[in-house]
Amino acid sequence: MSKEKIVAILAIIVLVSLDLSIRVSAQNKDKIRIAVSIDILKPIVSEIVGDLGEVYSIVPEEAEPHSFTLTPDIIKKASDSDLIVITGHMEWEKKLVKQVAETKNAQPDLISIDLLSLAGIKILEINGERNIHGFWLLPDNAVIIARGLKD
Repeated sequence: MSKEKIVAILAIIVLVSLDLSIRVSAQNKDKIRIAVSIDILKPIVSEIVGDLGEVYSIVPEEAEPHSFTLTPDIIKKASDSDLIVITGHMEWEKKLVKQVAETKNAQPDLISIDLLSLAGIKILEINGERNIHGFWLLPDNAVIIARGLKD
């Protein structure tokens, strides 16, 4: 069996274990609302949270996230969430977290998870340059993200 397959299997085992512990610890709590910055994060976060939460995307699937512009309605909707999950590489994401934190009178790191800043996250190098696109899809990073959501 290849090293990649073993890492993928271990990542799945960790994700399932974390998912079960999240479910047990939150049996009697209301569903949490989680806003993810881009649509591709929605299935990842939804799988980890399961039926304990509702996950929605700030940027619609068909929109280009790099040229996305915040509106007051988007900030209001994000303010109604319990947690905001961002990739951490687009300026509008950080602006959104800052504005929601101000609205909630809370520290940004208490209402959000910046995936790029999680300890241990690995970034691919392509032709000698760092490429931060899709880092959340790497198996090792998926485990780190699952742990970050659990905490």
